[in-house]
Amino acid sequence: MEGVTEIGASAFLTCRNLTHVTIPSSVTSIGYWAFCGCDSLSSLMIPVNVTSIGEAAFADCGDLILTVAEGSYAEQYAKGNGIPYEYIAK
Repeated sequence: MEGVTEIGASAFLTCRNLTHVTIPSSVTSIGYWAFCGCDSLSSLMIPVNVTSIGEAAFADCGDLILTVAEGSYAEQYAKGNGIPYEYIAK
């Protein structure tokens, strides 16, 4: 997946077998509904390079916890959308 710059809208919509995802550092954008309905998804790491996350990108993801960089766009997105998050270990 390295070299990918965008995860498009609905890219993993309702992928129920998806459990853990680490987005590569080349990605800068996550589209709307990208992971919507991935109800087995429990952890997803978003690199600091991501500066755009679409509406409802993580809707209906059950017990998802985002791993984000402190002060990043992803942290602000998580806070603004009530998504639990933790910081990337330094």
